[in-house]
Amino acid sequence: MCVFFTVLTLIGVNLVHADALVVAASDNVTLRVGDIIPKNRTIKADDGARIVVLMGDALHSIEPGERLDVQDVPSAHDLDRLSMDLRSILTTWRDLEGVKTLRGGGGGDLPPDPWLLDVQVDATHCVKDNEMPALWSPAPLSTQQAVIIDRSSEREVFFAWPAGQDRIPWPADGTPADGSRYVTEITGDRRRFSFWRIGGNDLSLFLAMLEKGCHYQIYRIMIRGAF
Repeated sequence: MCVFFTVLTLIGVNLVHADALVVAASDNVTLRVGDIIPKNRTIKADDGARIVVLMGDALHSIEPGERLDVQDVPSAHDLDRLSMDLRSILTTWRDLEGVKTLRGGGGGDLPPDPWLLDVQVDATHCVKDNEMPALWSPAPLSTQQAVIIDRSSEREVFFAWPAGQDRIPWPADGTPADGSRYVTEITGDRRRFSFWRIGGNDLSLFLAMLEKGCHYQIYRIMIRGAF
């Protein structure tokens, strides 16, 4: 059975679309991010595949082997514009993943959870309200010395990244504020990132990521085919 994440209540908004937009799809499916599926069609996720679509004002997750009928449900979202935005993000970040491979940064190594902060790249990162970020990197073979710097105060916090560990809790003092900027340096690899705090249901979180520029997280959701 398909999982219905949430439905938004919209008042005084023009509801115009009755199609479904593919917002995430794992690589082993024929559908692609940005595809618009017309109403009265059926979407099927093949074995091992995962798909997320925006239909009406809800995100729908289609698990391996499941089907979803595209219903005539009006939506307030501009699917054509969203399709272009998502395809642009997908192309941009796939290109940057290639650059990361060339410089020896691991390339295809991606965090298993889009909410983990990947210290391999410069990016804007969204954090759920009332949660703390955690840092992620492919597990080092030996303990790495690192520093995180708060750009507003220039306060430095030094810490060690243990061997064999791919993630660590937030190492800096306090909770990162909305719009705050930090720098990490781990064995000479210096990365910059900024934070935005977002809340709400899955659709609200997804659209907030787009608005705030947390496009690397959007990219990771898109290629996983799931949140």
